[in-house]
Amino acid sequence: MFKKKIAVLMTVALLAAGFGGCANTDSETKEQTGGTDGATQIVVDSVGREVELPDPVTKAVVANAYNTEIINAIDALDCVIGVDYNIYQDKESWQNRFTEDMVIGKSQKELNYEKIIELDPEVLILTGNGTYEEAEEQLEPFGIQVVVCDAYYTNQFEQSCEILGQIFGKEEEAEEIG
Repeated sequence: MFKKKIAVLMTVALLAAGFGGCANTDSETKEQTGGTDGATQIVVDSVGREVELPDPVTKAVVANAYNTEIINAIDALDCVIGVDYNIYQDKESWQNRFTEDMVIGKSQKELNYEKIIELDPEVLILTGNGTYEEAEEQLEPFGIQVVVCDAYYTNQFEQSCEILGQIFGKEEEAEEIG
């Protein structure tokens, strides 16, 4: 595991060094990220952690189909830029919405951190029974936040809707289904 972490960090360092001359100006960055004004929000996730995120999030990667279902229901699926293989392979349900180059790992317990870093999301959303502590350790150096949302627990459905609604600026839509 230690060797894998070192390999990931070395690969990313080499890529960053190689593309250092391609850095955007602040105005170019704002335009590419949807013109956000730098506003942030604090989200309290399913395990009680406070996570600072852009307000609203415009680029997310998601592990766990239950989270993705709620994101779809609140009309924020266009903000999802990556999913786990279990979501990707359900082409019929998702009407081929997700492509192979959007796959961030086999499952929420087997994430491909290099791919997540490559996609450059603002946040990874996964469940508490996933590897969120490891994900946070791996992604924090790259400015990618990790939010735990346990949408698969029926007794936490309303809370999950609130969390995801807040993340994507879809509070009204989340309230309607929660």
